Amino acid sequence: MWKNGKVEQYITDDSGVFSPSVFVSGSDVYISYDLMGGSHSKLLKNGVVLYDGGFGYNFMSFFVSGNDVYVAGDDNDGSDTSPPTKAVLLKNGVVQNLTDGT
Repeated sequence: MWKNGKVEQYITDDSGVFSPSVFVSGSDVYISYDLMGGSHSKLLKNGVVLYDGGFGYNFMSFFVSGNDVYVAGDDNDGSDTSPPTKAVLLKNGVVQNLTDGT
């Protein structure tokens, strides 16, 4: 990624990433991305992992307001058998299920 004319490397996962999304709040740079293969999302703040969704989470969108970080996405409980997926909202790392997966 380029920041003020310089190359900045924030993502260090060597397994490959896709769907990166960037948001800047003040001097902080937030990046959300999925690892190749999907179902494992991460959110970084200035290159440091803020949230590691682990296997089963897909972060679709995020927003920063003041000191609050909101992440919207889905959770399939890490199962590879495709159970019903729950819509989730994280606020400052606390998960709130928006649906029960049915």
